Parts: sequence; C-alpha cells; structure tokens
Amino acid sequence: SGDFEKPEEYFTKFVEPPPSESMKMKSSPYMYEYEGHLVQGVIEDRAFTMRSRLRDGGAFVAWDIESPNTLTYENNKGVPVSLNTVQQSIELPGEKGFGFNALIRITTPAGVVPGNITRAVRVQRRYRRGYDNAGKRIVEGLELVKTYRVLDGVAG
Repeated sequence: SGDFEKPEEYFTKFVEPPPSESMKMKSSPYMYEYEGHLVQGVIEDRAFTMRSRLRDGGAFVAWDIESPNTLTYENNKGVPVSLNTVQQSIELPGEKGFGFNALIRITTPAGVVPGNITRAVRVQRRYRRGYDNAGKRIVEGLELVKTYRVLDGVAG
C-alpha cells in the first residue's frame, strides 16, 4: 500500500498440486526427497496471497492451479495487472526452512498513453517453520523484491 516505514504483513496459503501421472515418480516437479523419503510438495495459492496483500477479500484475482505461473488482478485503483513468472528456482525444505527465487514480468496499462508498462521483478522468499506464543505451528517468511523498469519492452 506504499507505506515503506513498516514491513508488509500478509497471509499466504499452500495447497496440494494438481494430480498428474508423474506424481508417483521422482521426476515430478512436485516430488522431492526428504530424509530418505519421497514427499509431495505444495504450491502457493497465489490468488489467496494476492487478496491478502490487497487487503480486500473481494478483489478480482484470477489464478489457476493448472497454470500457476500466471496471475491477473485489479489493484486497489481498479487498474488491471498481469504477473507472469518467467523463471523460478526452489530451495527444497530442510532443517533451516525453504525458499523461492523468481523472476516475474509485471504488465500494467500505460495510462493516458497507448500501450503497456512492463517491469521485471526479482522476488526472493525464505520461509522457516516455528511456533507462535501459544505453541501453534507457524511458517514465517521474509521477502526481498527488486523491481526493474524494462526499457526495450522485453522481460523474460
């Protein structure tokens, strides 16, 4: 919301990935080995996270778990925004937590001038498991975002 004096806080939710033929095979992008066992990973529910960040549960957000790299929404001013993940690496869960490093292309209308504005954004997220004051299991995260204006119109 533009307040750079304090950290942004929002909720996120992880969901099971869509079923596929490769789910029982080690080659599936959603399967990984942890402490000698084959484990199914999860996907961030990006629509849930975006609604939380917009502070409006009724905000228009379109995301499909079958094609998780694309998300569109309307910002708090009603402007359409498109996010496309063009590159992502994943740090698999371990004792110290887990994380993501993604390159995202953001496209918005230019406003009064015809065309679009495109930005490239590097998003690094790091999560760790812990407990809250009541002893409930929680996942805390840190997010670093670097935004780049794309001058030649090519991002990813």
